[in-house]
Amino acid sequence: MTSLFEHCSDCVELLGEYVDGSLSPEKAAALEAHLSLCPPCITFVRTYKATRVLCRHKLAADMPQELCDSLNAFLAKNVPGYVPPAGAEKPLPASPSNKKN
Repeated sequence: MTSLFEHCSDCVELLGEYVDGSLSPEKAAALEAHLSLCPPCITFVRTYKATRVLCRHKLAADMPQELCDSLNAFLAKNVPGYVPPAGAEKPLPASPSNKKN
């Protein structure tokens, strides 16, 4: 089987979709095959994931309380299954583990 990706730059364009789980299974498998053979891309993916998590937590920590309250109200109204954290002052950052179907 030939790779769908000839260059690492082809993989980088798909990282957002890969990390959030919206990449097609065929492309995800091809990307994972590339990652299994490319240490620089593995490092890039790890850094990409860590950056997303750090930014989410930093933004939530610095958010004014009024905005947090408004965001929790918006999420509760518009996201099926979202329940504001009990007693929490800040909303939980969005992540695949916090999503409910």
